[in-house]
Amino acid sequence: MKKRHVSEQAWKRAAVWATVIFVVMQVVTVVLGYGIRQYPDALSYMILAYRSMGVDQWYPTTYDEYSRFIFAPGFVNFLLLQLKLFGTFNLNAVFNMLMSMAMMGEVYALAHRFFNRRTAYVAVVLFALLYSNYAGVVVNGTEIPFLFTSLTAFWLLVRFPRHGVVVAGVLFAVSQTVRPLATLFVAAALVYLFLQRSRWWQHVALVASFAAVLVVVGLVNQHRMGYFVYQSTTGGVNLVMTAADNADGLTSTFLRNGVGPGSARYIKNARHYTFVQRDSIWKARAVDWINRHPAKYISFFPKKWVVLFVDDTWADRLIRGHGMTSSLRSQRLSVQAKVWLVAEMLLKSITYYAVCVLFVVQLWRGARRVIRSRSHARALFTDSRHAGKVALLFLFFAGVLATSIFAVGPRYHYPFLFIMVIWAAYALERATLRR
Repeated sequence: MKKRHVSEQAWKRAAVWATVIFVVMQVVTVVLGYGIRQYPDALSYMILAYRSMGVDQWYPTTYDEYSRFIFAPGFVNFLLLQLKLFGTFNLNAVFNMLMSMAMMGEVYALAHRFFNRRTAYVAVVLFALLYSNYAGVVVNGTEIPFLFTSLTAFWLLVRFPRHGVVVAGVLFAVSQTVRPLATLFVAAALVYLFLQRSRWWQHVALVASFAAVLVVVGLVNQHRMGYFVYQSTTGGVNLVMTAADNADGLTSTFLRNGVGPGSARYIKNARHYTFVQRDSIWKARAVDWINRHPAKYISFFPKKWVVLFVDDTWADRLIRGHGMTSSLRSQRLSVQAKVWLVAEMLLKSITYYAVCVLFVVQLWRGARRVIRSRSHARALFTDSRHAGKVALLFLFFAGVLATSIFAVGPRYHYPFLFIMVIWAAYALERATLRR
């Protein structure tokens, strides 16, 4: 069967139209979703910002010592800054929209640099068609700010490997205060620099600037509230959610069944324990359970991977108050209602599923080529032209593995979705290129 050839000019036109539609739809989404009701975790961030405003301190405050945990301090302070400047959180959607538009440009730039211009055009089209890139902008969550700061830092490092390395380290540190996954982006950046045969001082400058900012943030917080903390301290509670007798690796299951007395998460007289002590207790319980049930803990991983990539409607849960998994398990919904929910999920995720298929296809093609050719396998690590591709794949697989250590939900794939988009775009570009 003959392949349909799509010229570069055609992909360029498609990318331009996709960009226009993307911008228009982003604006429409922000206008229609202005002031929309928020649910956890977004609501939790807003409450923390309000409380901090009330005591006239940046988060975490002196009153957070006995909290369950410190929760995304960088993002809470971003919301707090908005509250101080504008008196409302409703403009956060505007900032999300601007960050989302910037990320589209960065995806184009990375795809162009690591692959080619045609791939970059295709990546823009795919990015513009993803449902989460629309619904996510009205959510006061960490997803977009985290990915924006991390992706911008990575792009700066790639575009300006000498002069941008310190700025990249600073942005990675800011990202780390939002979600403690930025260390993986730093690791991927180091892989990129290494394969690019960058000078030793570039590696040092990146790590030093990253660490220096976090130390400063930690010291400032220590001076204010007595604890050296610069990021979320949710590691313990997230780990115990997947390392307990009534767990199955999913956040939705544990939150539904495992928060009361007798559960691994429950701490008697918890209000008398600091966030540091609670985190230590949860980690100790989780590690003990894993040591006693290593096979069961590992058996959760395949299910986690399925749920991690099951759909791209994660933003709906944060603006509806319930997700697809919990809705399908609900006894109050009829079979017909559940069928409509599944149909809605499939329709909203249709581009995402196409991206997943194309991504896997391209991975399979690349893996087969590496297996068949030793020279190609060697070139991945010796030819600097492949540095970006290797760094992206390292980030994807390291990110999925690190995320899977804890309890997961569908929204946790979002930080790595741009990688899937770029590789899927390359697969589609190859499929529509006449040889």
